Amino acid sequence: MEEQNKKRFKINIYDNKFEIVLFLAFLVYLVIARAIIPIYKLHSTFLWDWDFYEMMAKDPSIIFRNEIIAPFCYRPLVPFLAWIIPFDSSTSFAIINFTSSYIAGILLFYTLKIEFDTLESSIGLFLFCSLNFPISICPPCIYEYKFIHLIFYLNYVVDGVGYLFVMCCFYCILKHHKFAYCLLLVFGVLAKEVVLFTIPIFIIYELLNDKAPKRTKKRLKVLVKPFCSLLKYIIPSLLLFVMLRIAIRPASITQYVNWDLIYQGNPYGSWDLIKLFIDARLYQWNSGYNFYFYSLCLWGPFLLFLACFNRLESFSRWVKYYGVFIACVYLQLLMAYNFCRILSIGFFPMIHLAISGFHEMRSSALELLNSKYHIYFTY
Repeated sequence: MEEQNKKRFKINIYDNKFEIVLFLAFLVYLVIARAIIPIYKLHSTFLWDWDFYEMMAKDPSIIFRNEIIAPFCYRPLVPFLAWIIPFDSSTSFAIINFTSSYIAGILLFYTLKIEFDTLESSIGLFLFCSLNFPISICPPCIYEYKFIHLIFYLNYVVDGVGYLFVMCCFYCILKHHKFAYCLLLVFGVLAKEVVLFTIPIFIIYELLNDKAPKRTKKRLKVLVKPFCSLLKYIIPSLLLFVMLRIAIRPASITQYVNWDLIYQGNPYGSWDLIKLFIDARLYQWNSGYNFYFYSLCLWGPFLLFLACFNRLESFSRWVKYYGVFIACVYLQLLMAYNFCRILSIGFFPMIHLAISGFHEMRSSALELLNSKYHIYFTY
């Protein structure tokens, strides 16, 4: 027993040292990226989402004066934090985005480590750094920005904090920290409402954790009570989501020429706007914005290559847990314009799928070496 404890202690020390080096390297990467990437200069001719967030950071009360359009007026947390930080708005947003990106990367590592080992989790962090934002006017003229780089460039955005809250929610779900998940969901709604996409995963993980009979009818009856008990963790964030839309009246789209042209006079969230975006997406698909642009260019060939090594059982399990979340992420295409930024919120399930494939490939390779060449490796 003493020898086993000594071995475990040595392994823990090794892992801790490796993690410290890994996180320092990740920090250096972010520092270099922040140092060399210029900050986008705001202009007043056409106002985009980052312009609205900057206006909110200078005066948080502006959301109640019908000057910010939906859905940006419903995301006051990050501009409020930028207003509190005792620097100019540009520096404040830069600090928030840098800090949230760093913490999100560390949380990604530890969330993956719940199911995978240190090496596999490290590859997940590498994938987090290497994901792309494809930007193009017409294929094949595609310009790619790294996942984190575009956040640093635009600066006045809430994306980084949105990724952080989504990552925090995933960590709490996999660890079954229900109360912490409830709190994070509430604050996450104030940052960016996409955190609500994690609710189906929360419900699935908690219900599957309960032992229920295999027969469907009995299973459904047994799951009703646990499901009702989970509602107390979800309802506060949903109520806040509704209350924000009741208390805050957005500005009219017609006040801003560029948004009026994009939405063609249709109010945000209206059925006419959804139909407009459906037609736009169909046109994009037929004109070349197809699988390459929506998947390969966004997630990267290396990630999708690793995902291909998943066995059917592993892929089915991934679909069961994360399928609804990914579906919600892609359904945003019917409600938003800048698709590369909205789809990137699905980074954790996609990285998880890739690391699962790498784990399957690694396990199969080691088993082959152990059986065929009698070279005994551990994994």
